[in-house]
Order: sequence, then structure tokens, then C-alpha cells
Amino acid sequence: MCDRDVNWFGWYRLFIHGQSAQMPNTCIDEYKCGTHAPLWLNGEHPKVEDGVVTRGVCGHWNNNCCYYNSTPIRVKACPGDYYVYEFVRPFMCAVAYCADVGNINTIYTTITPETNSSEPCGGNMTDWRGVLLSPRYPNNYPNNAQCTWTIHSTGNTTVSLIFTDVDLETCCDYIKVYDGPSTHHPLLGEIREYRNQSFRSSSNDLTVLFYSDHSVTRRGFHANWVFIAGM
Repeated sequence: MCDRDVNWFGWYRLFIHGQSAQMPNTCIDEYKCGTHAPLWLNGEHPKVEDGVVTRGVCGHWNNNCCYYNSTPIRVKACPGDYYVYEFVRPFMCAVAYCADVGNINTIYTTITPETNSSEPCGGNMTDWRGVLLSPRYPNNYPNNAQCTWTIHSTGNTTVSLIFTDVDLETCCDYIKVYDGPSTHHPLLGEIREYRNQSFRSSSNDLTVLFYSDHSVTRRGFHANWVFIAGM
């Protein structure tokens, strides 16, 4: 099994035969989890009050529990005694994320999990041109928003992104643009106010993160993207 072939996007909850599961945070034997070098969480799982945390990921190979250091992932504990993971594409094949039911309390009342804002936002964009808008634009965006868009081009093209309007609470809300298919790739820039900013990816993917805190909202942002031939 090769998790590198999966188009990972967003947050995932793990199940085994319908039972809630979690990533193990101790070393897993080689050739387990349907792969050669199983990936396990190098660190404790967070509590609900910890919010979103980042944890390292190790792959067991050649009798070394952390022979492979895969790309770190983000983890969140949710009400209802389960976790969600923002998986990313591993750096090589012959590795796969593991799941374990050993530490999960399977007797619990189902609770609607917390959401970052009152409405969904973000997405995976593949059209050759389009528009990115903050939630509710041109009206004020909601508090506690965390939206991630990935713009994916194909072939010998890159992504050009131009912000035509930005109105944020400059102290606390922001937009971040990354050169790649996730927020783990190089940061191209952070925006808190309008300065006619533009960005271009070095390959096929560009990722945009929008964050707002718990108070004070503004109009938000408007941006246009287009695919550009040639790298």
C-alpha cells in the first residue's frame, strides 16, 4: 500500500470496521498496516482544549522506529472522544498511515463536533481560472474561520493569484499563501491589508489559508487565479 498515491485534502477521521480509531503514538512493527514502513504519530494526542497541534510522523524501517521522518501533520481532538488528522502526501512510497483502536473509548455519546466557523469554506480548485472569496464576501466574514483552498493546475503550467480587495482585522486575521499543495510547503507571503499583492507558484499547486479570530470581522478578500503556461 502506498499513501503517496492518495490525493490527501482536508481533515480525516479514522475507522476500523466501523469503530472509531486513532493513529498509534508508539512504534509499529515493520510490514504492518498493509505496507513496508508503517507511519505512526511521534507525540501525544492533544486534548480538546489544546485546539489544533502539529505532530511529527515516523516510519519504522531497518529496525529503527523513526528511520523515516515523514512530513508533520496537524491533529485535533474533538468532543465525542475522537481525533481528526490533516494528512499530507508522504515523501515516498512503501509507507502508509496506521490506525489503532486500542486506546479509544468506544462507549460514548455522539456529540456534534466543533466547527471553525458557521459555514463551510475552502476547497480544491482545478478550473484554469476562477475567483477566491472570503466567506460571505462582500459582507463581513464570520469569527473563528479557518479556510484552506488548494489551486491545482496540470501539465507545464503554474498558478498566478492576484488579490484585488483585502479588508481584514489587521492585528489578528490574516491570509497566507503557500507554494505547494498544502500549508506544509514554503510560505510565499502573509497578507493583513491590501497592497495589490500577487503570487505565482513554482509548480502546479498553490495553497491559500484564511484565518479569523474570535472577535471583530471585516469585509474580507477577493482574489483571481489563472493558470500560466511554462514553469
